Amino acid sequence: MLTTMEAQRVALRAPTPPDYLVNANERQYLAKICWLLHDGATHALRVTFDSVHPPLYLRQHLAQQQVRSVLRRLLEQKILSETQWSILYPSKKKETSSDTYDAQLLLILLQSICHLSPPYPHGWNTLPLPGDTSLSADVVRLQMYLQEAGGLVGVRSEEYPVMWKQIVQVLLRTGGPEVRIKITRIDQETLTPEQQAHFINLIKGHWSAPEEGALGRLRRLGGPGLVHSRDHVVSKRRMPREKEMLDQEGISAEDRIVLSKVHRQLIESVMVDDIIDRLIQGHVIKVGDKQDVMTPGKNQERMQILLSKILHSKLPYSFKLLCDALSIKYPKLHETVANIRKTVHREGTKDAVDMVSVVQQGLANKYRAMFSRVTPLQWSDAHVSIRDVYVPLEVVTQDGDKLQLNQILPAAVTSGRGKRVLVEGDSGSGKSFLSAMLAYQWAGQTTFFTSNFSFLILLDARTIDGSLAKTIQAQVQTENCKVNTEDVWSILEQHARDTAIIVDNFDEDQCSDELRQVVLGTKLRHASVMIMSRPVEQTDLWMSLDYRLFVLGLSPLNISRCLKTFAVISKMMTEDYETFYEVVSRPEFKLQRYLRSPYVCLVIFGIYTISGRAAVLSLSTLTSLFEQFLVALATNFCRKPEDDRRSGNEFPSEVLSAISSLQALAYRLVVSKEKLMTDGDVDRVVKLLRTATEKRDDVNIATTEDENEADEREIRTVSHPSEGRESNDSLLRRTGILHRADSNRWSFTCNALRDFLAARHLSDTPFKTLDKVLEEQKVLRHARFSQMAAFLCGLFRDNAESPLQSSLVKDMTLQVTKSTRRVSFDKQASSGGEVTSEDTGNDGVGRSHVMNYVHTLQALAECSHNDDLTGSLVRSLPKSIILQRDGLFPTQCLAGLALAVKDESSSITHVEVELLPYHGFQGDELLNLAEALAANSKLQTLIIRWQNFPLMVAFLKAALKNTPSLDTVLVQNSTRKPISHVSASTWVSLHEVAALLRNTVSFSFLDCTASIVLSHLIPYLPNTIRNLDFSGCLVNNVSAAALGSKLESSPDCCLLNLSDTHLESSDLSILFHDLKLCGSLRELILAGTKFDRTGAKAVSEYLKLTSSLQRLDLSRSHLSTDVCQLLACGMSQNTSLATLVIRDAMITREDKELLRKTRTEAELLIDGL
Repeated sequence: MLTTMEAQRVALRAPTPPDYLVNANERQYLAKICWLLHDGATHALRVTFDSVHPPLYLRQHLAQQQVRSVLRRLLEQKILSETQWSILYPSKKKETSSDTYDAQLLLILLQSICHLSPPYPHGWNTLPLPGDTSLSADVVRLQMYLQEAGGLVGVRSEEYPVMWKQIVQVLLRTGGPEVRIKITRIDQETLTPEQQAHFINLIKGHWSAPEEGALGRLRRLGGPGLVHSRDHVVSKRRMPREKEMLDQEGISAEDRIVLSKVHRQLIESVMVDDIIDRLIQGHVIKVGDKQDVMTPGKNQERMQILLSKILHSKLPYSFKLLCDALSIKYPKLHETVANIRKTVHREGTKDAVDMVSVVQQGLANKYRAMFSRVTPLQWSDAHVSIRDVYVPLEVVTQDGDKLQLNQILPAAVTSGRGKRVLVEGDSGSGKSFLSAMLAYQWAGQTTFFTSNFSFLILLDARTIDGSLAKTIQAQVQTENCKVNTEDVWSILEQHARDTAIIVDNFDEDQCSDELRQVVLGTKLRHASVMIMSRPVEQTDLWMSLDYRLFVLGLSPLNISRCLKTFAVISKMMTEDYETFYEVVSRPEFKLQRYLRSPYVCLVIFGIYTISGRAAVLSLSTLTSLFEQFLVALATNFCRKPEDDRRSGNEFPSEVLSAISSLQALAYRLVVSKEKLMTDGDVDRVVKLLRTATEKRDDVNIATTEDENEADEREIRTVSHPSEGRESNDSLLRRTGILHRADSNRWSFTCNALRDFLAARHLSDTPFKTLDKVLEEQKVLRHARFSQMAAFLCGLFRDNAESPLQSSLVKDMTLQVTKSTRRVSFDKQASSGGEVTSEDTGNDGVGRSHVMNYVHTLQALAECSHNDDLTGSLVRSLPKSIILQRDGLFPTQCLAGLALAVKDESSSITHVEVELLPYHGFQGDELLNLAEALAANSKLQTLIIRWQNFPLMVAFLKAALKNTPSLDTVLVQNSTRKPISHVSASTWVSLHEVAALLRNTVSFSFLDCTASIVLSHLIPYLPNTIRNLDFSGCLVNNVSAAALGSKLESSPDCCLLNLSDTHLESSDLSILFHDLKLCGSLRELILAGTKFDRTGAKAVSEYLKLTSSLQRLDLSRSHLSTDVCQLLACGMSQNTSLATLVIRDAMITREDKELLRKTRTEAELLIDGL
């Protein structure tokens, strides 16, 4: 059956005329058709063949025994010629490539070894159905067009546009974007007679007698019933089923496609127990393999193993048997799989499927090659696998749960947008190393993770300048396999739900537009994306996140493991390592708090290895750390012994100039939009280092070789000038400062080192110029410059009279003032803590979040022993500090805040801290801050909002040890989750916390939903507290009895707030039984209480007996008529009550009138009538 155009063309064509009756135009048309078919059809067939057998693996495919036997049979049957055989299997084991295959050979290969199903219903012999646009159908069409053109001597003008259009449609479907260029060129060209003869003869030479050629013999052998197994072609005569199955090893390519499409659905929906027995009966799974499948505890992990065994089974019917097993208990799923299987088998093997495996394998090979040979000690040449050097990092969730490496990737989604996860950590905490380890693990074993992804893409955000697709394509591309950018992107879009993208070194200010779209979900919406960022980056302000993870670096136990790993790599002696570890593990070692950073551990180890023990003992700040590291790296580069260095002239001028150039480059990267350095940028550094190296070698030659040896060396150098010459890459890597980011760009090994070098560049800038630079670049306004500014202060820590330091401190002080707003604190607001309002009067207190002072606090951490500088910065801080952040607190900020709080010149009187679950992993830094609060003699108000109960107790215990002026403590639970487990030591610490409140005037413990906490807290509270607030807490009989007993013996308590405490009648009875004897209570707040008759009676009896209560607050309470009558009775006999508050209470108008008319001895004001 022909299409409309094909039928029209056949009707127009008359029998082929003799050559002498063909005019010039008709021959021109034929020549252009032949040219189009020779170039375009061959290209399209080659693209199709490469998609099935990628060039990277073509030699391996052709070498397979099954494929070779099929082609050998075709050679024996004269379908393949000896020439074609030699092209497929060249002598001397040369590489074969489809570039040398002509159209005829490609057609034979496509129809014999490429798993293509014959078009229905006519097979390979006739034009396919008009609506069939499958790959197989288009291959047949191209074959027919070639054969048809080979029998023509000319093309009439009426036929030419019809033939041209029909051929072009097929080429555009199969040839990709490149064929469009060929079509346009051919269409616009006019051929000379010689060119016409050339292209016509090219086609006629191979296609003039189709039934006598190779394809004709292939037709006669196979015909429309040609059978295609996975690896070879058999004749129309059917084999016995058993022999056919034995000849085909493994499931067919089509079934592999189907399995890949339904893989996730099978894992999530099917129970292994329901199908495994059927698979064992069919010998797909061996009885011994059942134990391997059933070993994991989770069904999804079992299904992954089971499907992997089916995929690699040698039985061709393995997948069909799986489908049969599904039909029993999963009929709907079986129907879905069957429909997909029918579609795939009808359309044949398409390029996208094979490209999927090519892309997967390309990414895996790339990551294995990148990370199987890394250099962790940048100053040495030791190479190890990343697996050998990786030490587990502490990665925690927002709920405070620690994750193992295989749990870090987000779960794939079945609908909606993929997960967007922010992974936050300080510079040097190991985020990049973690990203690399995740990619390496995926490349080696995709089932390692609890969430399996078919594709994992590791991107360095700094290397993406233009097209994201090209960046990804470059990871897949190899010399032997050329993959189109469009193909890679198309595959990722089709398999987005099975794609995880890790974006390392993310910076909002330096993010490409296309990467931003992926992060936001406007591109690759269904892919899961993990973004690695620093705490100072405000990524969450514009990004919609699903959740966060936090990289805290090394656990205390893994610090020694990390240092020992470095020692093993550098082949350090055991005695030397023990000496080194003894130095850094001392409590007095001032950088102890920074050892959680793997990069800091690396730097300290490098200093010890190169410069010795004394250099490590001299370290006090991060600034001094990087100063010593720079000296150690320069020493190592120059290979200069310690005793050969001279004071004031330690290193060659070329090395010092190279360091100055690196400092300038570091500053440029920090303040500009540039992300990396090109080879041209570091060219001057290379020249300087090479000059220094050559001078050093000349000196060594002169001092270590005699004259004859020097002459011989000179001769060798002249004969082989490049022998022994160190490459530029090796030279730069040996500095320990730079490493390759991509093929032609460089980056610094760590952002912290980059910021230090940038600060050194600024410190060498003239004072007047520097002041202008700081203002123009807004260095003190943006958090991304905070580390550089801190290092700049640290570089002048020993020079108190430096005008640059004075100017820097002045600018920081001014910036602190701008970041501070004025608020007022209501010391009587025990029910709500603080009352804030914008206020510029003298009564206001300066107040702001700690992250607004990140420059100042980090500078304090770097200048702790400079009293003048520290005093100026501390005095600039406001009286009220809020330590609150939905994320990690930068370690330097916490250290700087601790220094500021305990400084004698500090004016900080109010501190508010929020402790989230994951802050427990920063416990040492936070407890250091708490001890600093205890040393502050001016602290008046401490507010703790907590979601981590043990951390809150430990923090309060440390902060309340010595606070004579602390008069207000507010502790509020900000989580809705119940307290699950509390250790005995935590309960003991809570008792101690309560006892330490002896100087406190107002104590608020709010929103605690665990009544057992109040039962442990209340009995140990001092009797000297005047205001008690337990709003929102869950009070039961035990805690009510404890509270009543406490107030009965308290001579000073004036205010008790029990708003929204869910008091029941029994609780009220117990509480007011003891309150009757309390003679100091003046204000009682029971807002939000649901009274019944029993509870109201207890309040009424209390009112009758108390002579101190002046204010009773029943706002938002449920006051029935009975309750109001009992209250009226109690108030009528009370002698002290002055105010009754019933605002927003559930009370009728008649009951309000009843209360209003109640006569009391004192004049009663009712608020809320």
